[in-house]
Amino acid sequence: MGFITKLVAEKKTSAPLPDGLHPVSESDPTAKALGFHQDAKQTDFNLYPERKEPGSKNQFCIHCAQFTKIDENWGKCNIISSGLVSTKGWCSAWSQRT
Repeated sequence: MGFITKLVAEKKTSAPLPDGLHPVSESDPTAKALGFHQDAKQTDFNLYPERKEPGSKNQFCIHCAQFTKIDENWGKCNIISSGLVSTKGWCSAWSQRT
């Protein structure tokens, strides 16, 4: 991970990363196409107005069927596989874990 990428990751995410792993960059082509943010509060509500609806209040990566938890703060996504996603993240591919 480059110095600038590391600074951006540290600014957006305060949780420590597991050793040797890095966060998904929000500029990653797949992440960008899905409107992904490490912090769901940063979602572009103009592009994803459904994210503001009351029924979506628990839509976070940690509750998504595509998410595999690594620790309390991070996990892997089956769709955005270029790094780790925050448990507090969101993207438009979110689907309820069953």
